[in-house]
Amino acid sequence: MGGIAVTTKLECQAPRTCSAKSKSKRIPFPDSVFLAVPIALVDEGLLREMGGSELKRYLTLLRLANWQYGKNEIKASEEELEKMDRVAPRTSKNIKGWLEGRGLVQIRKTRPTTYVLISPEFWQPSERGKPRIRQVNPLQVEFVPPTFTKTWEEIGSKEKKERVPLKRERRAAGASLANGTH
Repeated sequence: MGGIAVTTKLECQAPRTCSAKSKSKRIPFPDSVFLAVPIALVDEGLLREMGGSELKRYLTLLRLANWQYGKNEIKASEEELEKMDRVAPRTSKNIKGWLEGRGLVQIRKTRPTTYVLISPEFWQPSERGKPRIRQVNPLQVEFVPPTFTKTWEEIGSKEKKERVPLKRERRAAGASLANGTH
C-alpha cells in the first residue's frame, strides 16, 4: 500500500519548461536541471544546525515536491522515503520532530504520512545566529549572532527563555529603523 502521492498545487513551473533565455546566470551548470532549495535554509542558519539525516530527508521531500510540479503536500510511507534517502524509520521519528519544530514542514498523522512543506517566511530562525556571505575575493563568511526582542514572560509563557524574533518582526524592525520611525 506504501507508495507516494502528492496533492495541493503551489504556483510554480517545472524546471524543464524554462527556455534557454530565462535560465539564470547564477547556475553553475546551465544545461542541467537543478532541485530548488530555499536560500533561507542557508541564510537563516538552519543548514548549520541540520544533521546529515535531517538534510537528506528535507531534500528528499523537496525533490518529491519538485517532481510533482511544485506541490507542497506529499503523502509518503516511511518505507518509500527510506528507499530514496536511506534514513532509517527509527531516525526518521527524531527528524520529523526537528523539521516540524523549526517550521520547515507540517506533519499530519495519516496513512501514509502527509508532509506539508512550509514557506520559508514562516520558518523559525536559527537560535544560534546565521552566516552572512560577503562578495569579496576570496569569499568571506561572517557569523551574525541572533538578536532577541522579547522574553517568554513578555509574551505570556512561564518559561524564562528568550526567543528569536520571527522573520516578519525582524523585517518590520528593519523598516522602522530605515525610515527613522524607531
